[in-house]
Amino acid sequence: METRISPTALLALSLCLSTGAACARVEPEPSPTEIARGLPPQTSEQATVEVGPPQYSYQAVGKRNPFQSYFEEIRPDEPSRRRSKLERLELDQLKLVAVMIGTATPRAMVEDPDGRGHMVKIGTLIGRNGGQIERIGARHLVIHEEVRTPSGRFVHPVTMRLPEEKLALLDDD
Repeated sequence: METRISPTALLALSLCLSTGAACARVEPEPSPTEIARGLPPQTSEQATVEVGPPQYSYQAVGKRNPFQSYFEEIRPDEPSRRRSKLERLELDQLKLVAVMIGTATPRAMVEDPDGRGHMVKIGTLIGRNGGQIERIGARHLVIHEEVRTPSGRFVHPVTMRLPEEKLALLDDD
């Protein structure tokens, strides 16, 4: 006797096997906590878990702060200190009004926008960009500022000169 499988049965069998679905329904075994609590075992409808997009967690360890300007540099070895009035002003807001040379420590006087004079010497910090006085000449003052750019750092020399009316008084003597 010859056994023939109908085309619909063959199609149903291939559909079951291709989708990975079992033809018989198997109920899951209750977990030990469900048995201990006296809860009824979960059915396959209750055991479904919703799958959403994967969760992402940002780890900031070892990465630069994306909100911090690269023009500002954190210096952990430098203790935080209060900046002087000269360090809080831009160099173009200051005016050189007097120079005293011929001594072991040459000095100069710069005037702030309020009209107050400040005595400075070589090594004095001045300006918002961390400038430092490098040289005091007879009629000028040289300040080296460290400028930070995306490509690196470089030293930018800035020269402050005595105003023309002060130079005229010096030349008359």
